[in-house]
Amino acid sequence: MKIMLLLITFVCIVLIGIMINNYYKKRKNFFCDMCAFFDCLKVSISYSQNKLNEIICDFKKTCGKEFFEFLVKYEKHLESNNEKEESKICSDLKILSEKEKQDILKFFSKLGSLGVDEEVEKIVLNKNLFLKTKERCEEQERKLSPLYIKLFVVLALGVLIIFL
Repeated sequence: MKIMLLLITFVCIVLIGIMINNYYKKRKNFFCDMCAFFDCLKVSISYSQNKLNEIICDFKKTCGKEFFEFLVKYEKHLESNNEKEESKICSDLKILSEKEKQDILKFFSKLGSLGVDEEVEKIVLNKNLFLKTKERCEEQERKLSPLYIKLFVVLALGVLIIFL
């Protein structure tokens, strides 16, 4: 019975490390998708001048889960055009800080309200802002993800040794 409890404890502790690892991967993937979306927006607005809904619909086919869910909520906001809905767009994204959520909302709330040239300039500026965040997330994922897994495996082994 004691061994079974220790094995369950070991697995739970290792799972915490894996969850932290996934957090960093999700952040990196979200910002990679966001930067790719900015590129897609820039090209679509500059050259083909597609509508925003078409651009979003096309991009949703290629992006990851977190950014896909964000785009679905943003599409619903565009359809409803409800001010109260705007704050809910990023509310479920636990991988983002409050400042990041505010920056994203600020960009997406004004998207499509300017002329083509101004819109492209705004997209480039925001892409540069989020590119720095993306690079920071890639660095954190590269350094911290393996570290947390190793740390929690060692912690779990330590708990096993102590209680055996």
